[in-house]
Amino acid sequence: GKKNEMNTYVQAITQVGDTVFTGGDFKYVESAGGERVNQSFLAGYNVDSGELVRSFRPTFNGQIKALEALPNNRLAIGGYFTTVNGRPFSGFVVVDASTGEVAPEWENVSISNRIKGNELVVKTIHRQGDYVYIGGSFTHVKESDNSGVAYSRNIARFKLGAPSNGVP
Repeated sequence: GKKNEMNTYVQAITQVGDTVFTGGDFKYVESAGGERVNQSFLAGYNVDSGELVRSFRPTFNGQIKALEALPNNRLAIGGYFTTVNGRPFSGFVVVDASTGEVAPEWENVSISNRIKGNELVVKTIHRQGDYVYIGGSFTHVKESDNSGVAYSRNIARFKLGAPSNGVP
């Protein structure tokens, strides 16, 4: 499902540096001391202490389905969302794994679904060598302000460092 799965569903886990990230469909998380913290969809925990990383507080308006660790302290995120930190990002975004801010080198990467009635979602993300692959339900990708939109049905790849719409 895409939302409200008892608000306790974790669907993705990955580690970047000393932080383990969990993403899914939840409304709150608990600190190592048992404190309930209102933080929806994505949270980070220190691998040594198990404590919630409170400086990592990105906001999403929908469920997280996929996470992937990237070089340079980056975290790739996919799912059913249309905003990140109050800004429009649909289904896929890359953030700084320390702050949760959108990574500037990935700000212009976007995906869209141009099939009427189909929802946009990224369900899987995988890094292999110098490429990031995404899969889900979408029809087009855009890599930057200077490039056009490329047709890429349900799968795409981006080159690390300088994302490109190198469609498989």
